[in-house]
Amino acid sequence: LYVVDESNHDVRAIVVATGAVTRLAGSPEDAAAMDGAGTAARFDEPAGIACDGAGYVYVADGGNRVIRRIQISSGNVDTVAGTFGATGEVDMPGAAARFTSPAEMAFAAGFLYVVDDGYTNLHVRKIALGTFDVQTIATSTVAGQNFYGIAVDGSGNVYVDDKQYGKSIVYEVAGGGLTAFAGSANGIGLTIDATGGAAAFFGAAGMTVDGSALYVAEPDANVVRKIALPSAAVSSPLGLSPDSPSVAGTGGAGFIDQPGGIALYADTLVVADLWSLDTVGVPAADLTLAAGDYGYAGGTDGVGGAARVSPAAVVSDGNGTIYFT
Repeated sequence: LYVVDESNHDVRAIVVATGAVTRLAGSPEDAAAMDGAGTAARFDEPAGIACDGAGYVYVADGGNRVIRRIQISSGNVDTVAGTFGATGEVDMPGAAARFTSPAEMAFAAGFLYVVDDGYTNLHVRKIALGTFDVQTIATSTVAGQNFYGIAVDGSGNVYVDDKQYGKSIVYEVAGGGLTAFAGSANGIGLTIDATGGAAAFFGAAGMTVDGSALYVAEPDANVVRKIALPSAAVSSPLGLSPDSPSVAGTGGAGFIDQPGGIALYADTLVVADLWSLDTVGVPAADLTLAAGDYGYAGGTDGVGGAARVSPAAVVSDGNGTIYFT
């Protein structure tokens, strides 16, 4: 698993089989703008991450307003879209493109999809690998939004979610705009399992897709939701037991604390919660800790429970390693 560690300004890797945590690129607590190999590179609040399955991890470097690329074999970091410190919403190839606040990312069929400026003036950006040509495929200027997660299903449909309290909705990108897919503005602070607009989310965040369903991390409700495709039927397979005495468990007995990022690895969901990375078997929803320890945040490398993490975005390379910010 690969994870962007936003507060430490670096990118970490976890070997799923052993829980061993290492630093792929960047330097802890050293925010800057610099390409280079491994720990010689510098990031500034990296927020989103995606993997192309062909040897590269891509990072949305939010503070530097660019998209970075890390070669997994060497750890070499370069900048593939945008220019350090230059802000805007310009659709052009490579360094000529401009981003305002790139965050969550997804990869599908040769393209990166990026949530840009999800707080005030959403632009969903699409970047072609190879040419790194940037396109805007959807916008929204509705006040009071907080767009966070993004996912792409096997048919190429793109989904984003609004984490804003009181109107948390999962949208489908269509015709250059957004169409509500699940949830509504009527479910203020509620977690309701239902279909489409009858469902309610209490702050939808990171998303991933397994071909038949979207999985949505919901940090304010300490739960992971499942949205069936294409019916938009919403269920809650994991969490909803805030008084659980232990972290590990199945379904409602598995406690997760403010889950934000989420990724799929084979038949396992990897959930980034406040203190740890959790693995959740699908469809049994049995939860165990993969790295870190409940109640202990930090940026220490190590194996399994000896590591200290504060994970945000998370992605799998499909070959046994998880990367996270």
